Amino acid sequence: MKEHIQPIFLARNEVIKSEHTLIRNILNNDLTALAIITYEIKDKQVEERIQECVADLVHGYCQHKVKELANLVVEHKSNEKNFKLKNIVDRVKSDLLNLANHTNESKNQLIRSNSSRIRGDKSKAMMLYRESLFHYNNWSQAIVTLSKSTG
Repeated sequence: MKEHIQPIFLARNEVIKSEHTLIRNILNNDLTALAIITYEIKDKQVEERIQECVADLVHGYCQHKVKELANLVVEHKSNEKNFKLKNIVDRVKSDLLNLANHTNESKNQLIRSNSSRIRGDKSKAMMLYRESLFHYNNWSQAIVTLSKSTG
């Protein structure tokens, strides 16, 4: 059971920086339990599994944010005078850019390579297709580089 729980706890470390302050404070109270779990088992297989789980977690979180942004953009296009909605769109865009910046600084290569994908997804949700193609091209180059370095 521990091998299934440990990657989940470790995955939270990568995303915790982009969480709301209240959530960060709640999660910080459990860092001693996290330290115990992460310290007890440390081998290459677990480390690789952790990196994959973290990448999956970040990917899922990004997909959720992108869908939210796309829906908000469509709704805002039909009601451009709604300034509250515009502020929400700007906040979600900002969240995605912060997430892209955090992933670009990650030590996990799988996550770092997805930084451009997140920017491309954000641009696509905003209906900026030329910009999204630019970011998707950068993402594909990062994936090719990553596969060459691991293969």
